[in-house]
Amino acid sequence: MIKTLITLLMTASIVACPYQIESQNLCVDLEWTNGPFDGKPSTFEAVVFDKDSLERVTPQDLKVYVWMMMANGHQHGGPAINWSFNEESIINGNAKFFMGHMKGYWQVRFELDGDITAIDVELKK
Repeated sequence: MIKTLITLLMTASIVACPYQIESQNLCVDLEWTNGPFDGKPSTFEAVVFDKDSLERVTPQDLKVYVWMMMANGHQHGGPAINWSFNEESIINGNAKFFMGHMKGYWQVRFELDGDITAIDVELKK
């Protein structure tokens, strides 16, 4: 039942193209299913879809990772995200942890052919 609800919510939000991979005319939508938490595992579901046809796609060269934007202007990668597409072309992602004590904020990034779409992460304590 929860999976059906999440799928319906994600499908309803697809029309808006929340985050765009412009060079590919693709959109990304991400929904946290557990978290995101400070210092603990967090999980999400995401979809990548064609902006015109709204069909879900599974780009072979897609990269998904976390990135820290520091308050002093520096930036760097973070702990690896385990992720994969399921049979419904939904990304199931597992972020090992986010370090909330750092000065700055985290992003989940979707990269395809050098075009990066960054989604800011608001940690729950």
